[in-house]
Amino acid sequence: MVTPLSLYAGGRSKDASPVMKDFKSWTVSGVAYDCADFSGLTMARGGMRMVAVFNSAGAYWMNIPQDGDNYLVFTPLWAAGTQYEMIKRDMEAVAVDPSNGDIYIAQERPSGKGGSVVYKGKSIYRLKAPAYDSEELLYTFDDSIVPDGNSGLEGLSWMKKGQLVVGREGNRQNKPSPALMFYSVKKGLKGVMAVDPEIKQIAEVSYDKVRRCYWILDSDYDKVLYRCSLDGKIIDRYPVPFIKNAEAMYIDRPGKCIWIGSDQKPSMLYKIYFDNL
Repeated sequence: MVTPLSLYAGGRSKDASPVMKDFKSWTVSGVAYDCADFSGLTMARGGMRMVAVFNSAGAYWMNIPQDGDNYLVFTPLWAAGTQYEMIKRDMEAVAVDPSNGDIYIAQERPSGKGGSVVYKGKSIYRLKAPAYDSEELLYTFDDSIVPDGNSGLEGLSWMKKGQLVVGREGNRQNKPSPALMFYSVKKGLKGVMAVDPEIKQIAEVSYDKVRRCYWILDSDYDKVLYRCSLDGKIIDRYPVPFIKNAEAMYIDRPGKCIWIGSDQKPSMLYKIYFDNL
């Protein structure tokens, strides 16, 4: 049998599956609290640094680590002392509009200070570029679509022209079931799509505009990275049993890798290399 790699040795083909190779990892240190709860990761506009969010430790600019680097460098996204920096938030995912640099954050559960709710749960917030010194609530999902608690928003990815795909986590009782939700900055929620029933829980989703597919992490059940068609059906399976609790993901085609952040103590960052990505 001829393997996809030998068929397409000259370059990447949309028809040949990516092949997972080896990986490198870094321990997350130097961020607030206990360096745990890595929950979201994406590339900043321009591709010179990344944006990382932690669901108890804040939001940061992060360097793009090279293979020879021994540590990661984090810089707070918000200025020290602001209300954004001071409140521990349940931020579960992050996305960037590559056309202008605006940052979008998925907030799963409400967060506040002094007994008052400052950030709503089940919501999408936007930080406007280039200052990132103000934040606006864009949308809160209805209870009938996303329930309260820790089985709601898990995953956020920019698609195109003001459209994002949002992951609904789901839970062990399948109430609600894992699903992809499609949100428009101008029009709100546009639709909800079930995913392949083999996927038991969505931890993160990334839209791949080159291959026109979705990459979905299932961390709590099978510890698998899935590549799915636009109708949510599984195309490829990549087991990642070496990652304790995969929660954050970014598809880095120029780097020929997929970055995955693990929510553990301390958190870990993995760079997984792929052929034909």
